Amino acid sequence: MRITQEADYAVRIIHYLALTGEKCDAKNIAENVGVSTRFALKILGKLGQCGFIRSFKGASGGYVLERRPEEITLLDIVTAIDGPIAINKCLTVDSTCSHTAAATEEGGCPFRKVFDEVSRDIEAALGRVSFARFMQEE
Repeated sequence: MRITQEADYAVRIIHYLALTGEKCDAKNIAENVGVSTRFALKILGKLGQCGFIRSFKGASGGYVLERRPEEITLLDIVTAIDGPIAINKCLTVDSTCSHTAAATEEGGCPFRKVFDEVSRDIEAALGRVSFARFMQEE
């Protein structure tokens, strides 16, 4: 399982906004995170729709965190950008498994059960890490 580059940048954007603690414009955010302004704007839009950041329009516009760093976890940001954690496609809603018929007769696919358990473990681990942790390490 690998998070997308978009989710990685979203994590870094949240971290940057948490560190600055003040309103920042998209260009400044993009430069400090190491992403193009256009891609940063796309990510900022998604983060705003999910309620993690607040945007201000106009000449003195910019972005700030909508919630405190301790209220935002890595799981929140990764799933907001990439969707639910699923280490195998058989765990996704729109997936069909060619082994389903045989597995149903035997009580379920043993691999799917393990993949689901591991996915839940990853979710739990990411859910325990808030951005406050990174503030303490700075």
